[in-house]
Amino acid sequence: MRNARQNLKFLDDLAKAATGAIGSFSEVRHHIRALVKERVDQALDQMDMVSREEFDRVAAMAEKARLRQEELEERLAALEGKKPGKKAPRAQIRREKDENDDKSESEETRRESQEAAKEKEIMISSPFDLAHDYDDNNPLDIVEEMVEERGWTFTRTDDDLIIINAQGLKVKYEICMEWQEEFSAILFACCLPLEIAEAQYELVARTLEQINQNLWMGHFDLSNKGKYPTYRHTLLFRMVPTGIAADIIHDVIEIALAECNRFYTTLQLAQAGDVRMQDNLNAAVFETIGEA
Repeated sequence: MRNARQNLKFLDDLAKAATGAIGSFSEVRHHIRALVKERVDQALDQMDMVSREEFDRVAAMAEKARLRQEELEERLAALEGKKPGKKAPRAQIRREKDENDDKSESEETRRESQEAAKEKEIMISSPFDLAHDYDDNNPLDIVEEMVEERGWTFTRTDDDLIIINAQGLKVKYEICMEWQEEFSAILFACCLPLEIAEAQYELVARTLEQINQNLWMGHFDLSNKGKYPTYRHTLLFRMVPTGIAADIIHDVIEIALAECNRFYTTLQLAQAGDVRMQDNLNAAVFETIGEA
């Protein structure tokens, strides 16, 4: 009998514990649901999304505006002496609008294709296509115009050779440009007025080798009678339109003058066998690296 009472008490305590756990679980579930709803509402507020009430209100306003527009269209048709019943269906109006849009897109696409074909024709013109003002397709004509605009003196011994006296920072340089139609190329050379004696030839040659290691375009050598340091570069113009060719020639002239100005003092010291040559070269190279 005593054992039965104990069992009943144990079962009663177990039932109370289970009921409390269920109640606690229900509270936790409600708390989690409220927390999730709060987070979702905050996210929606940050996304600047409209509520259902606002959406329904705007939709009702749009429907009212549509009905008002249809009413005004019918009144306008009546004033113009037209019967509203003969108004073109909305599907037909939409279809006609789509057809007009497609026609406009087709015309635009055809115009773009024609422009692309024209550009391609210009790019593949052989071998060097100058403006119509030049009958012989010779890029030295462009060079001659550039020189005249700068006020430099020049000599055009023949159609394929021009010699220019270009002013540098300290001295004038002699620029020679030769057009080779067979290769559609210009041989460019800018000579420094520094005559190198035989005794200093090896020193100057080593100096030019160090200079060339720091050039990203063109090179210096002593090929001009073996006495004068000269900056050289070859310009290829096959398949190049006139406008681009003019820009290339202009840039090469500017680069050549800049490099000759940068290393003129170094080569002048090397010409004299001056021991300060190496320090001057290091300073010239260091200055360029700093600018980059």
